[in-house]
Amino acid sequence: MIVDPSGNVVRVGTGVFGNRGEFVLDLKDLKRPGMYTVLTALYIGGNSVNPEVKSIEHRVAGGFEPRQHLLVRQSVAIEPR
Repeated sequence: MIVDPSGNVVRVGTGVFGNRGEFVLDLKDLKRPGMYTVLTALYIGGNSVNPEVKSIEHRVAGGFEPRQHLLVRQSVAIEPR
């Protein structure tokens, strides 16, 4: 999920597992300048119960727009039983 500087969700979807062993997200179409928040979760074997969510900040050049909403970063650990 990608959240724009105003707190609006601008995209949801999946990343592609690249040839170099990394997940790739195309951020080229983020046009509005400012700080975006990219929220990621990794699902292993189709397990989507209580995934760990990571928050990554991405700045689009062209100006600075302060956030209008406070975004809470939360990480949840999954422990095997």
